[in-house]
This record gives sequence, C-alpha cells and structure tokens, in this order.
Amino acid sequence: MIILDGRAVDTQGQVWCDIPALRESLYRWGTLPHNAKIIDSQEQQQYTQAQELCGYDWDHAPRSHWFTPEPWLTWDVETWCQQQCETPQELSRCNQELELYVKLELVPVLRHLKYMLDTWRSNNIVWGVGRGSSISSYVLYLLGVHKINPIKYNLDYQEFFKTQGVEHGKSS
Repeated sequence: MIILDGRAVDTQGQVWCDIPALRESLYRWGTLPHNAKIIDSQEQQQYTQAQELCGYDWDHAPRSHWFTPEPWLTWDVETWCQQQCETPQELSRCNQELELYVKLELVPVLRHLKYMLDTWRSNNIVWGVGRGSSISSYVLYLLGVHKINPIKYNLDYQEFFKTQGVEHGKSS
C-alpha cells in the first residue's frame, strides 16, 4: 500500500482517503476523488448507511432531489427577477436570459441558488465577488450570486450559456 498525505492506494488500485484529505479535495477541486473510499471505517459506515436510508445514489441525484425547502422550491424566479429591473434595458436583458434558463430547465438551479444565498446571508457567510463566465449573467447578478453588473460592463450573457452548450436561439 502506498500512503501519501492522508491518501493511500492499495494493491488493487483502490484509493483510500482520510477525512481531512477528502475535505481538502472538496475545497481545492470542488469534488471528491473518483471512487475513493474513506480510511476511517466508522465514517465510511455512516456514509454508506445514509446513502442506503435514502434509497438512491447521492452522487447522481436529480435536481428534483436537492432538498430545496419551501418557499424557495416554488418561488417565482421570473417575476421576482423582473421586479428587480429598473430600466427597459435591464428588463429586456433579464427576459432574454430567463428564456434560456427555462429552455435549459435551469430554473430549479436558480431556486436552489437563492435558497443557498439566503442561508449564507442569514449565517453571515461571505462568498466571492464573482468568478468565470457566471459574471456575464444578469439574472445571477440580480440573485446576488456575484456582484458584477454585466450590463454596466457590456458583458455578453451568451458567454455564460456557451459553457452550458447553448447559444441564444439555437442548441449546440
């Protein structure tokens, strides 16, 4: 068995990690090591029991099982976003983006984001100003996901939706 910094690979090639190594992986790369097992057998047992109790694979859970509570689960994202707009230009941009969020079936994601952001705010958790192509989305700006007004800086929202595999008016 090869051991390095809380990670080990056994003779069959199975990766084993301790809890700090798993946390580091989540913080650094945003994901757990593929097919990693937890070194601490008690932690592994608790994780496995939680999965079995719920009756489905957490790693591949559909958006409908994200446990978004009310009132966010049925929150009217479109109306709320439209009400935040102060100018015709903002409203037009908002509607164009919302059309794509609906087309891509991402409205549940927006609802869950709003739930997360509201939870973070109520617990005084700070997040960044904005990152990557998400800053080109005016709807995400309205929700508070980032603090960069893409209209002010003339950022094209299609930059964000390109990462989703769609350009306005056509699928790729």
